[in-house]
Amino acid sequence: MIADFYFFVVSIDHRTSSPNGTAFEGYLEGEFFHGADLLYALAVRKLKEDPDFFTAEKMAQISDEDIGEWLSISTNEERVVIYNPQERAELLRDLGEQLLQLGYKSSIELVNRSKGNVLRNEGTGLLQLLKNFKAYSDPVSKKSFLWIKFLMGRGLLDIQDSENLNVPVDNHLSRIALRTGIVTVKDKEIRDRLRQEQPFTVSEDLELREAIRNALKKF
Repeated sequence: MIADFYFFVVSIDHRTSSPNGTAFEGYLEGEFFHGADLLYALAVRKLKEDPDFFTAEKMAQISDEDIGEWLSISTNEERVVIYNPQERAELLRDLGEQLLQLGYKSSIELVNRSKGNVLRNEGTGLLQLLKNFKAYSDPVSKKSFLWIKFLMGRGLLDIQDSENLNVPVDNHLSRIALRTGIVTVKDKEIRDRLRQEQPFTVSEDLELREAIRNALKKF
């Protein structure tokens, strides 16, 4: 159950607030949460209400409306829903459907098949298996390494090839790496675009995040 909880929640752990400025934040049981913290808090509440919610069967059938009802919170002015619930529902359905197609009732069976390896020559390392799911197909594997981190922290995964472990690089770690000088961008044009928060091409974004991930691993 714990592995599945994180498997599904990590898969939708990305931008939570709307680009138009509507922040995904609010009070839950008297405590203020923002962004990903609110996502996980709402997920924990859902797990307590329905212990069978985070299963392949339930996720394969989840709707956009289900996401809007689950991942939303009332503020003094309005009800705030997590950004792009449709995309999150699609990612969760893909996870549930693919697990069922593989004959797996739980994501822990991916761990069992990997035999505790991040990468294997047979292509059955955990990172390689996760690439088949839309939510975990990111070339830099941020979500994959985050799920692995949660599993290790809860004693559900004993990694056999620790040399293949990497840091789950997100926007926050990227900012820290750039602002503290852990990673230095030599290209002036790239530096200017970073300061001005201008968009990058896919290849530029990938190259930068890989550099940050490699640097943080050595740091």
